[in-house]
Amino acid sequence: MRDVGLFERAAMELHRGGYSPLPIFAGGKKPGFYGGLSADGTKGPWFGLSDWQDFCTTRVSEAKAASWGRMSDRYGGGIGLACGYGGLVAIDIDDDVLIEPLTAVLPSVVVAKRGRKGLTAFYRGDHPRDDEQWWQKRNYKTAEKRGLLDFLAVGAQTVLPPTIHPDISQPYEWTTERTLIDTPLADLPVFTAAHRAKMEDLLRAHGWDAPAPRQQSESVDRPARSQRPGASDSDFDRAIRVARPRWLRHPALGLQRLHRVSGGWRAVASFRASGGGRALGKRGHSLSIRDSGEIVDHGGRGYNDVTLVAECLNISNAEAFAWLRVQIGWIDTPDPVSAVRATYHDNRVSLEDAAARLQTITGTEFEAAILKGIAVRNQTVLKPLLIQPTHPVTVVRSEAGVGKTHAARTGIGKQARLGRRIGYVVPRHDLAEQIAADLALDNIKAEVYRGYERPDPFVSDHAMCRNLPAYKAARELGVGIRESICERRIDNETVRCPLANMCGMERQRESRPQVWIIPAPLLFSKRPDFIFGPDAIVFDESFIDGAIGDTVQIDVAALLESKIEGCSDIDSDAVLPFRMRLADAVKINGDGPLSRAALIKSGIDAEDAYWVGWLEQKCVDQHRLRPDMKPGELKSLTHRHAARNKLARDAGALWHEIAIFLEERKIEAIIGDRSQSGRITVTGGKVFVTPLRTVHPSWCDAPMFVLDATAPPAALLRTAFDGFDDAGLLRTVIEQPDVAAKWPEHVRVRQIMGAPVSKGKLGLWKAPKPRNVRDVVRLIRLRAALAAPDRIGIITYKDLLDQIEGQLPENVTARHFGALAGMNDMQNVAGLIVIGRPAPKRSDVEATASVFAGRPVSGGERYFFDQHPGGIRLADGSVIAVSVDCHPEPIAEALRWRITVGELLQAVGRLRPHRRSEPCWLDIICDVPLPVPVHEVARWGDVAPGAEADMAAQGVILTNNRDAVTAFGVSDWGARGVGGFSIESLIRDSTDSSPVRRFTYQKAGPGQKRYSGLCLPGVLPSGATSLRAWLEDRLGPLASLDVEREKENFRSRLT
Repeated sequence: MRDVGLFERAAMELHRGGYSPLPIFAGGKKPGFYGGLSADGTKGPWFGLSDWQDFCTTRVSEAKAASWGRMSDRYGGGIGLACGYGGLVAIDIDDDVLIEPLTAVLPSVVVAKRGRKGLTAFYRGDHPRDDEQWWQKRNYKTAEKRGLLDFLAVGAQTVLPPTIHPDISQPYEWTTERTLIDTPLADLPVFTAAHRAKMEDLLRAHGWDAPAPRQQSESVDRPARSQRPGASDSDFDRAIRVARPRWLRHPALGLQRLHRVSGGWRAVASFRASGGGRALGKRGHSLSIRDSGEIVDHGGRGYNDVTLVAECLNISNAEAFAWLRVQIGWIDTPDPVSAVRATYHDNRVSLEDAAARLQTITGTEFEAAILKGIAVRNQTVLKPLLIQPTHPVTVVRSEAGVGKTHAARTGIGKQARLGRRIGYVVPRHDLAEQIAADLALDNIKAEVYRGYERPDPFVSDHAMCRNLPAYKAARELGVGIRESICERRIDNETVRCPLANMCGMERQRESRPQVWIIPAPLLFSKRPDFIFGPDAIVFDESFIDGAIGDTVQIDVAALLESKIEGCSDIDSDAVLPFRMRLADAVKINGDGPLSRAALIKSGIDAEDAYWVGWLEQKCVDQHRLRPDMKPGELKSLTHRHAARNKLARDAGALWHEIAIFLEERKIEAIIGDRSQSGRITVTGGKVFVTPLRTVHPSWCDAPMFVLDATAPPAALLRTAFDGFDDAGLLRTVIEQPDVAAKWPEHVRVRQIMGAPVSKGKLGLWKAPKPRNVRDVVRLIRLRAALAAPDRIGIITYKDLLDQIEGQLPENVTARHFGALAGMNDMQNVAGLIVIGRPAPKRSDVEATASVFAGRPVSGGERYFFDQHPGGIRLADGSVIAVSVDCHPEPIAEALRWRITVGELLQAVGRLRPHRRSEPCWLDIICDVPLPVPVHEVARWGDVAPGAEADMAAQGVILTNNRDAVTAFGVSDWGARGVGGFSIESLIRDSTDSSPVRRFTYQKAGPGQKRYSGLCLPGVLPSGATSLRAWLEDRLGPLASLDVEREKENFRSRLT
């Protein structure tokens, strides 16, 4: 086994303790790294570690920290810490005379170290992180410039033992019994603003030359401070920070090569000259603008937003402040908090009012729309019109859990009893089966449409189609299913499938229900002839995803070489020249979206494209399959003709899209620019077509009601029905006011920000991140243990659930994003944890938006979404400022919103909070603002549990380190700090039902001390008897065990 060196071990232990370690330059005090061997084989040079200040707010992985330690072990370097990370601050006393008086006013010195002189004491800062000035490092000097003390925080680092001090050639040393190696950051004493004030008072008495107050000419006119609780002078700073994407790119600032990176922005510090005399184009990105607030010029000094603008524009701070107010649209009000606006307004009403509104929509309004639709159809039959009328689409965005499905079922049942024919559209078959069962309880006969490959409900081990080889052959050949393999007239005789009498599809054709329940994908195909023409269609949940067809790829060279079959010689001679024109257009166009100019220049117009597409489709032989073919014949026929048929189908689809693209030129003034196609792209001589599949017209001869909590905007709906958006010419989309209900006060919501729960940080995309995954699992375990024996729910990524399978407690119900609509298995859980957020790639969203829009949709060349100011609305009316993703194109933004926010709302809705009569809780672990009442916003670093969560999963938490190691088998480091774990706050702020009970115990034997612990009866039942057995089985015989009575448990004491 490899020996672990002194510095490697130290780096690993520091990282596990919550610190941000740094490698230290050999023979120096600054962060650096080893540059490799020199030409003669001796140790080569060390180089300065650029951007090390970034590790004051973020830190490297444990593996990277260990590699830095190995580097120092091998090549003579040292180890240090980045201050500021996790709240770490250090008081570096330069003058020995000051040590005694300063330690008298500072918190207790638990950990300290010494170099050549003085003392450095370590603390955990307890101060709002948005007060950037407080967290910046500071040097306290006398008027004679004699150093008194350094306050080391963000932007500073400190060297640790056993690094060699360069001035005395001796190692730094710890002056206390405890060290940072064995003391987690969370265990350090707290250093507050009050401590700092006392420290500065003492420094003044010893000659500190305190800076004079800012002159009035340089003052910054901030809005008047609000008297509301929680308002502060930092509100404007927070608003500036979240609006950075808006003003940082302003050309007047001249920030060269500004670009977004993980955790902030980077740019060239173009407002100053290069320290090395480099030309502007060759300078590095020395300016770091961090999302946490800090702005650091690594070749100069630190800034805040106002001083950075002043530096860039060469103006005063007051002028810079005024400039920023204009850029972000700040309006002075008596209450500056109002400038930080919540992303969503609170439009909730009482549950009774919300339910009544839904009943009106699905009752009287639904019936009125049906009667009007019937009248329109009858009028059209009696007197055909030149332009056929369209029926309206009514959109009802009803919050999940309010009862829209129940209201819809009630309204549909009433209309079905009156003889009206209703279609009910759902996204999945399992939901369809549930709706049919619910309607049956109301004595409504409902039938679920089942496709050829769906299980037959009457014969569970068979599909609906009994002749699946024939069905698959028809699919591969691209021919009509029923006329090819089910029943067809051949030579004046009706030939039927030999399995027709047992076929579930044939049985389905004979059904005559009152309501047809239709899976959403069927809408984009012609309505089966046995399904009645509906009097109304109700859409429950989303359906527009099916509007994006599968992308087909056409190799133009292969198309030119392919033989044209199935056509007359005249038609064949006509197709070939147009294939050659298409090849010319592709060559003229080059890579990128297909342009109208390239097609016109090559002699292709809309009429030609429609005609050629029809001829290409004729090459698909529709009549080779017979219903009575044997499996061998099917296989042989498919082998001979499938590839040729596919090429013909794909070519026909391409020409059809070209025809639509060119035809839309006629209405360009109405629908917008169509100089380039959003559905046809050329890459390397190949053409890629992603068609828009609109709802088939055979479904649209009736009024439609869309009941969907995350329904898309009217523009997207019109496009999904009619192919493009034009409110003046096409169908009417009526958007009803949103229906949202107030949540009961006993449903407590906590949003946890700053957690490493993106797919990247959980290792679901690239390198594994086991530490982050472990921390998430620990939170789940702790929540589950506190709620036991009740169940809790979690909703997260499917990949994460696959990864942690087997690690979750038995009382956890787990579901994943993308399969939540209509799920009701969490309506009785004690609490729900929503972990992460569905985050689509910007390029994928833009590609989908381009298909809907019919033109290329792009917001620039950026990889990430734009960032705009937003806010999380708290239940007390205050707002927490955050940055939110957005896209400048409305259609792309609507799609992004549906994928991210819409799916989060689906997840939250699984708790069914409106119907709760007992207390429950919801943890939302992401930074996305949602239109839900949030009671508390916490930081991940403040709530992420440690080893105590693994203990809680077994029902016992021990606060003695050594006993925790013995009882649970955790590492020495994992057990450290459990003595300081406080569970009271979590119990007080949650509605967990488990009666946590404190106990004290003493092991048998001389000199044994009494220690305390926590017992969770929901996990470890049977009281003191089972607890004693559990402890003695792991720790040995006990001399005593005292368990508090249940009526004195934490909950009763705290409430």
